[in-house]
Amino acid sequence: MASFSDSPPWWLYEVNHGATTIWERWNSLNEDGSISGTGMNSLNHYAYGTVVEFLYSYVCGIRPEENGFRKALVKPLINGHLKYAEATYNSICGKYSCRWSLAEDGKISVRVEIPYGCEVRLVLPGREEELLSGGIYELEYYADANPLKVFDKDSFLGEVVKNEKAADILKEYAPQALFLGNGDIEGKTTKLGDLPYMFYLGVDSEKAMQAVNMIGNIIV
Repeated sequence: MASFSDSPPWWLYEVNHGATTIWERWNSLNEDGSISGTGMNSLNHYAYGTVVEFLYSYVCGIRPEENGFRKALVKPLINGHLKYAEATYNSICGKYSCRWSLAEDGKISVRVEIPYGCEVRLVLPGREEELLSGGIYELEYYADANPLKVFDKDSFLGEVVKNEKAADILKEYAPQALFLGNGDIEGKTTKLGDLPYMFYLGVDSEKAMQAVNMIGNIIV
């Protein structure tokens, strides 16, 4: 899962300091709002902006499947850490847009706009792939796997132990997991669903299964 922070070198530091464009440096402004003394501090700079392609192509999922965008793929990465995303791309064939949001109860809302004369292959989590022609489409639904849930059985312990709620659960039900999760190798290779089968480390299988289920229900 993605991590977000409001201190350099993360995007939210700029946002929280009033940025409406991308800075040349992560810390171009000091905490008090003054220009930092690092030099070369453009407050409207392209370099880090290359990541915006990821926001268009993957977070909102607008990608060409044919030169000139006559045919396109819309496959957004709907994620509980964001809860909302929207992008518009003015292609040579017309305007494509995708907007999605997540409600607190896990309901997914999606709005897709396709230029007339064009075709989109729409791929959404928990739904069958659809082929759509030009127009505006709006839908709401619940996916089998709630995107608001942070972890599942395939989550690596190294990420699980960083979550305060999850760490508290492990401390009570399977403390051995905290040690494994903080290991350089074990944390990246041991999955949450492995815990109930680690009786050879003194793990109580029944309690570990409880921990897995409880952690699996943690939502963003």
